[in-house]
Amino acid sequence: MSDVKDPSVAPTSPQNKESAAKADLPSYCDFLVTERCNLKCKKCYFWRNGYWLEDEVTFEECRDFILSLKGWVPPTFELNLGGGETLLKQNMLDLIELCAKEGIRACVSTNATLINEDMAKRIADAGLWRLGVSLDTLDENTQDFLTGVPGSYKRIMKAIEYLKKHWKKGHINIHAVLSNRNLDSIKDLIEWVNKEEFLTGISVMALSQPFRTDPIDQWYLDKEYGLLWPTDFEKVSLTLDMLMTYKKAGYRILNAMPQLVAYKKYYGNPESFVRAHDCHFGDYTFNVNVLGLVMLCCFMRPVGNIKKQSIRDIWNSEAAVKTRAAMRHCQKSCNNILNCFFAE
Repeated sequence: MSDVKDPSVAPTSPQNKESAAKADLPSYCDFLVTERCNLKCKKCYFWRNGYWLEDEVTFEECRDFILSLKGWVPPTFELNLGGGETLLKQNMLDLIELCAKEGIRACVSTNATLINEDMAKRIADAGLWRLGVSLDTLDENTQDFLTGVPGSYKRIMKAIEYLKKHWKKGHINIHAVLSNRNLDSIKDLIEWVNKEEFLTGISVMALSQPFRTDPIDQWYLDKEYGLLWPTDFEKVSLTLDMLMTYKKAGYRILNAMPQLVAYKKYYGNPESFVRAHDCHFGDYTFNVNVLGLVMLCCFMRPVGNIKKQSIRDIWNSEAAVKTRAAMRHCQKSCNNILNCFFAE
């Protein structure tokens, strides 16, 4: 699973109705460049249900989209290039280099299993703003179980060695999802990250229904989807208390403290987690999926397609205005609130 937004660096949402009266320029885009994946993660079903289609956005369409951002978005704009497994995208490193050349802060999410020494050097030389590596545990058997592919742990750790050798500038974050399989080992992972000075830190995320599955109520009780859901809340609570203690002690845990508190409430009763304010994600962020469809909310209809329209026209379109208005009144406690765009 590489389509993971880092909660520590997500842009801040406007907190009052005046600032959200109309959308300004976006500060963040999550661009799904492929849904193909080489792993079979238990917490993500892109490998089973993803769009492995000929009409996936092409390299040329990705290039043109990146070029269209120059001169429009602010200098602090971040473009997350995600998947599937991002590095399966043809000429992916060329896209990273293009972003650096055009002054776009490019971020890449990866499972890291495809990174050999040559690729690690190219990634380091490309000028990447941030690299997020998915790693849930230092226990080899558990990591291989979670990814569904034997040997994936060794490949990830080898990739991290190569990155450590060649990385020059930028952020490298570890992404870990808290599940029943890593509660006992998350402490070791936190301590390891804190010792590896070339790593920026670790972002811990709450478990959600697997990506690319049809949403169902109480998914965590489902025999398949809820396979990783921790049923021992006391154990989860103690684990989160430990994370908060480590963060207070200065460990490089990138989550905001209130987010860790919210995780505790979520794991205790997922149904009770409701938004504390109106949704303003569409005022400052947007998603582009593997078909080129632009969405302000993954639960609402697309507002355009970068294959047919310019992103500037889509951002200011009537469809976008109507969607933002609908989002203001939405009461759905989606995973974006908890993990990706948490607002204190």
